[in-house]
Amino acid sequence: MNKSTRKNSVFILSCLLSGATLLLACLLIRHCVQIYRAGVAPENLTEAGVRIMDIYSPAVIARHARQIAWAFWLWLALLAAAALACLCHPQDVRTLPGMKSAPKRLPEPFAAKDARSPRLTRCLLLAAAITLIALGVLNGGMRDVLVKAINICTECIGLG
Repeated sequence: MNKSTRKNSVFILSCLLSGATLLLACLLIRHCVQIYRAGVAPENLTEAGVRIMDIYSPAVIARHARQIAWAFWLWLALLAAAALACLCHPQDVRTLPGMKSAPKRLPEPFAAKDARSPRLTRCLLLAAAITLIALGVLNGGMRDVLVKAINICTECIGLG
């Protein structure tokens, strides 16, 4: 694979990741609105005006989160592919359209001589971050964060 093909593939991958991020954000917003509308619907109220089911109950959140899980996994796969492409060919990332080149820095006198050690450290940190994010999602942390975010947003604007 030549340099221009690699550069184009990194650019296309970053565009796909941007699109997947917007798609995931739109799906999350849509489902939050659906959850809220179903929670405040007249069918969810008794004659005394008491809610039958909580608006943001864990069961409702889990049901909606399952419906958009595919978009999250797609986004996560594109994120991993983009990170891998950027780690493998960092010189192609610096030359993408819209990226400004930073001024050259002089090396520090106490800098390590081995150039692979920062790359290895970054790879290990990236692997640890991806592992911990995946464990948090599998442990139900994504649902908890979504519920807390919804509660904070609705309390802040006076809906909850």
